[in-house]
Amino acid sequence: MARTRNPELEERRKQQVMLTVYRLLARDTFEAMTLAEVAREAGVSKGLVTYYFKNKDSLIVETIRRYHAEQERQLLAVAERDCPPRELLRELVALAFPSQAMVEIELRFQIEVWSFAKTRPEAWEAIAHSYRRFRRVCERLLQRGAAEGWLRAERIPWLYRFIQALADGLSFQVALEPELDVEALREELCGLIDALLAA
Repeated sequence: MARTRNPELEERRKQQVMLTVYRLLARDTFEAMTLAEVAREAGVSKGLVTYYFKNKDSLIVETIRRYHAEQERQLLAVAERDCPPRELLRELVALAFPSQAMVEIELRFQIEVWSFAKTRPEAWEAIAHSYRRFRRVCERLLQRGAAEGWLRAERIPWLYRFIQALADGLSFQVALEPELDVEALREELCGLIDALLAA
């Protein structure tokens, strides 16, 4: 008798495998990661991994896409709230810097993903697509701010880039300086963003 597919269970298993890939890439290189290691760490068979993903590259690319889709979901949950844009920008900063340990894990994963994507156009496009989506969310918030009169609309494209550059660069600082007070960093970053918006 043929087994009936359970889409919910299959989705949970795929998520479990991709979460394992996220953890492994934050810990080691993509070259060192094997499908057997992914299966072992995820607590599934290697056959199950290859059933869902044809090879290691497709598994990593799908993990990148899923990771960025989850980030976008979180960003949109903040951006769509009915609060003043300045308050929402503060919440986005808190999302970007939840804790020293999480920032370091995220950064290690991102570094490995960028390295992987250098020679893989599909992965590079997944990363670029994610940045474009983040920009759209940020621009929407800034446009709300322009509508409320606390910044000029023509500055929005540059403000987004400066905010993104600050967040990316500060992530490296957090990862390199474990003693850095992340809460204080969030406050300083919010102050800088406020100054950029007010200029």
